[in-house]
Amino acid sequence: MSLTPKEEAVLDLIRKDLTYENYFFKKVTDIKWFYPLKEKGFFSLSKLAGLKPAKKEDYFIVPFWNILPYLEQVSQQINIPGNEKYIDELLTIIKEVSNYRDENNQHIDNYYIWYYFVKILCNIPNNKIPIDIIKLIPIWLDSKFNNMLQGAEIATKLLPKFLTDNSEDIQKAESIIKSITAIIFFPLSEEQAKFLGKKEDVRLVINSYWLKEAFDKYSEIIGQKCSKSVVEDLISKIKNLLTSEIDLAYYSLFDKLADELEFCIDEPKSILNYILKRVLLSMAKNNINDVKDLLNKFLIDKYLYFPKMALYIISQNVDSYEDLFWEVLNTEAGNFILENTLYLGDELKHLLKNLRDLSDEQKEMLNLKIERAAEKIQIKEQREKYIARYKQEIYQALSHDSYFKNRYDEIKKISGVDAELQPAIKMEEPSWVIKTSPLTKEEIIKIPNDKLSEFLVEFRTRDEWEGPSIDGLSDVIYEVAKEMPDKFIDDLNSFKNTGFIYVYEILRGVKDALNEKKIIEWNKVLEFIEFYIGRKEFWEDKFIVEKGNLLGGADHHWIVGIVAELIQYGTRGDERAIPEQLFEKAKKLIFLILDNLKVEEDKEITDYVTYTINTSSGKVISALILLALRIALFSEKKGILRDIKWEPEFKKRYDELLNIKIIEGFFCLGRYLSELYYLDREWVKEKIKNLENEKGNKYWEAFMQGYLSTGKVYGYLYNLMNSHYEYGLSYNFKTRRNIEFLIQHICLGYLHHNETLDDSSSLFKKLIDLWNPAQIKEIIRFFWMQRNNILKEIAGDKIVIERILQFWNMIYEKYKDKNENLLNEDKQILSAISELALFLPQIDEKSFKWLKLSARYVNESYVSPFFIEYLEKLKDKGDNKQTAKYIGEIFLEMLKNFTPWYKEEHILSIVEFLYSSNESKYANEICNEYAKKGHEFLKEIYNKYNLISE
Repeated sequence: MSLTPKEEAVLDLIRKDLTYENYFFKKVTDIKWFYPLKEKGFFSLSKLAGLKPAKKEDYFIVPFWNILPYLEQVSQQINIPGNEKYIDELLTIIKEVSNYRDENNQHIDNYYIWYYFVKILCNIPNNKIPIDIIKLIPIWLDSKFNNMLQGAEIATKLLPKFLTDNSEDIQKAESIIKSITAIIFFPLSEEQAKFLGKKEDVRLVINSYWLKEAFDKYSEIIGQKCSKSVVEDLISKIKNLLTSEIDLAYYSLFDKLADELEFCIDEPKSILNYILKRVLLSMAKNNINDVKDLLNKFLIDKYLYFPKMALYIISQNVDSYEDLFWEVLNTEAGNFILENTLYLGDELKHLLKNLRDLSDEQKEMLNLKIERAAEKIQIKEQREKYIARYKQEIYQALSHDSYFKNRYDEIKKISGVDAELQPAIKMEEPSWVIKTSPLTKEEIIKIPNDKLSEFLVEFRTRDEWEGPSIDGLSDVIYEVAKEMPDKFIDDLNSFKNTGFIYVYEILRGVKDALNEKKIIEWNKVLEFIEFYIGRKEFWEDKFIVEKGNLLGGADHHWIVGIVAELIQYGTRGDERAIPEQLFEKAKKLIFLILDNLKVEEDKEITDYVTYTINTSSGKVISALILLALRIALFSEKKGILRDIKWEPEFKKRYDELLNIKIIEGFFCLGRYLSELYYLDREWVKEKIKNLENEKGNKYWEAFMQGYLSTGKVYGYLYNLMNSHYEYGLSYNFKTRRNIEFLIQHICLGYLHHNETLDDSSSLFKKLIDLWNPAQIKEIIRFFWMQRNNILKEIAGDKIVIERILQFWNMIYEKYKDKNENLLNEDKQILSAISELALFLPQIDEKSFKWLKLSARYVNESYVSPFFIEYLEKLKDKGDNKQTAKYIGEIFLEMLKNFTPWYKEEHILSIVEFLYSSNESKYANEICNEYAKKGHEFLKEIYNKYNLISE
C-alpha cells in the first residue's frame, strides 16, 4: 500500500523537525506507514546512539524512543490476514536492538524500549516467537535504573502466555522463570560496607511484589507443566544464598504470616523459598518420580532448610511419599531430623499426624528413634524435664495412634501441661505466646495485697504457649499498677518476698503512672525498695520466679534498672518529684546499688548509646547525676550559692566509677557534660583534659558518643572540646551518626562565630581542608535542615545567612574552573548546595554564577523540585528585568542535562514570569525543549504569548 504525495511530504517534514516527528508517532496507527518509515531509516540502529544514558556528563537520562507506540500498534494488527509478514519485521527489530552494543561494548539501558518489546511479544503468536528472543530477557532486565516496567510485564503477562500444553512453549516459560528469579550481586560503597560488615549485597533482578503476584497466580500451573529443571534452578539459587546450616529454618513453612514477612523484608532467599515451596508443592502432585528424587537429596542435605522442605512436601502428599519417609527414618538422616525438632518441629508434626495405620514394626522404629534422639539432648540443668517434654511433643503428633496416645498421657500426668512440636519462631496467630493471666484486672484490684502476694509466690506457668502464664499475669500486674498505683503503694510490704518479675512490673507501673501526672507517696516506695534490695538474697538472685522463662527469669538487674529509672523520674522539677526530705534516702539507694553492682565483663560495643541506656550501670549512673543536679538546684533556690554545687560524696562516687573504668561512666560523662559543668566546672575541665590521653580508645569513644548524642552545642563547652573535635574529624567512629553529629557541632560553631573559613586553626577550615565529599554534603545538608530556625524571623538571621553564603562562595571558587573535569561526587556536591538557594535574598551577579554552575547537576542528588521552587520564589525579589535574565539562563542550563517536570505549577510560574518580563527568548526556548521531550503542559502558555490559535 503506497503513500499519497501528501503523506510522502509528511515523512519529509518529520525527518527535518523532531517536534513534528514526536507528534506524528503519537498519532499514527495505520500499518501502511511501516515500510516507508523503515526505508527512511526511522527504525535504524543509528537511532540508538541517542537512546543511552548521557555518559558525557555522567548523568543518566532515560530517553523515550518515539517509534515504540507505533510498533505496538503494528503488533496489534498482525493477526489480520495479509499482515503476518510484519511479525518477522518486529522480531528483527527486537533482536537487533537488544543485541546492539555501543562503543564501550554496552547494551542499551532503556526501560521504555524493553517494556514496549514485551508488550509487542504479548501480541505475537507463541509459535512465531523463537526461544532465542526469550533468551534476550536477561539483557532487558539488566539495568542500573528501575526495571519495574518491563519486569512487571514479563512476570505477569509474558510468562503466563507460554504456560500451555505445548512443549516448546513450556521451554520458553522455563527460560522466563529462570530469568525473572535471577540473583544480582552488587558492590557496596565503602561507607555501606563498613556499616553492614560486607563488601557486596544481593537482590533479585525484579521487584518482589511482581514475583509474588506472578507466582501466587501461576505456581500451580508451573508445577503441573514445567520440568524439574525449574525447581533445580531455584534450589541452586537458594543454596548460593544460605549463610549457615540453620538459615531459613526458623519459621514454619506452614506459617502464612511468615510468608508475608518474607515479602515485607524483601530478602532474596526468603522470596525464592516462597516460590520454591509453591511450585514444588504443585509439582509433587504431578511429577512424583522427579520430586521423589529431589526430596531424597533434600533429606540428607546439611542445610536444615532442605530436610524441612522435604518434610513439608511429604506431609501434604503422604500417600505418594510415605515410603520415602520410612526409608530415610531408618538412616542417619532420620536421626538428624529427630535431633533437630527445634527447627523441623512444625513440619515433622504435620507429617507424623498424617501417618495412618502404623504397623507394629513402624511403631517400634519410631519409638526407638525417639528414645535415641532424646538421649542426645545436651541440656544439663533439669535434663530429665526436657527429655520428657521432647518425647511428649512427638507423642502428641502421633496421638492419633493409641500406642503413642498412652505414652503422651503418661508423661502429661507428670508434666501437668499439654505440649506439641512448634517452629523455632512462631508467627501464626495467635502470635508468639498467648499471654493469658490466671487473674483478671478486676480480680487483682479486689484481692488484698497479702493474698495476692501469696498467689504470686505459688503461681507457675501452666503452658508456655496456651497459658495461663507468668507473662500474662505480670502484664496485668503492670496495668493495675499504672492505673491504680496506690493499690500497691499503700501496702508494698506485702510484696517483700515477691519474685523479681512482679516487683519489676509494680515499679514500672508506678513509674508510668508518674509519667501520666499521678502523684505517689515517695516515702513508701523508697522504703520498700531499700528493704527489698538491701538483702543478701536480692543480690544472689533468690527471687527469680522461674528460670528458663523469658520474664519469669528476670533477675536483680531488672529491679536495679527500674529503680534507677524511677529515681530519674523523681528528679523532675514538679509536684511529682521526690521531695527534699527524701533526697538522702534516694541518694542512699543509689550508693547501695553502686556498692553491690558488679562491673560487667568487657565486651565489644558498637553503639554506646543503646548499650548504656539498657544496662543497670548506665541507668544508675544517670540517676546519680540527675539526683545530684536536683539537689543542687533545690539548694540554689534556697539561696545557697556555691562554686562546686554537688555534694562531695557524689563527686567521690563518680571519680571511683571512672577510675575502675566503667564504660557507662564515660558515656554519661559526655551525655551529661553540660549538667556536670554546672555542678563542678573545674572537675569537668579536668576530665576533658585527662581524656586527651584516652583518645582513640573505647573510653574516649564512649565519652564522645555520649557528648555528641545530645544534639546540643554549648558555647562554654565548645572551646573546651576543641582538641577532641579535631581528633574526631579523622577518627573512624563505629557508627556513622557520630561523625555526622561531630560535623553538626562544628557547623554550629561556624554559624555562631567560633569558627571561620580562613583561619588555619579553625576546626571548620580543617574540616573543609580534609575534603571528604560525604562530609561536605553533610555540611550542606545540615545548613539546609536549619532553614526553619534561621528563617523564622521576618528578615531571617542575616549574620548566619551571610556565613552560609560565604561557604557557598567557597564551593563555587573551588569548582568554577573545573566544569568539564568533575567526578560524580563533585557533581553531587554542586547538586546538593543548590538547595541553599532558599537563603538568597535575591539573585545578583555573584549568586547567578553559583546557581548556573549547579544548575546542570541539580538532579544528581534529586533536588531539582526544590531548586525550581526556590527559583520560582526568587523571581519576585530584586530587579524584574535582570532577575528574569538570570533565571532564564539558569533554567536553560539545567535543561542541557535533563528535563524536570515536577512540580508543573512552579515551572509554569517561572515561564509566565519570563514572558511578562519581556524575556520571550528564554521562555520560548524552555517551552520548545519541553515539547521536544513530549511534555505539553507549557503548550497553552506558549500559544498565548506567541498569538497562536488552537
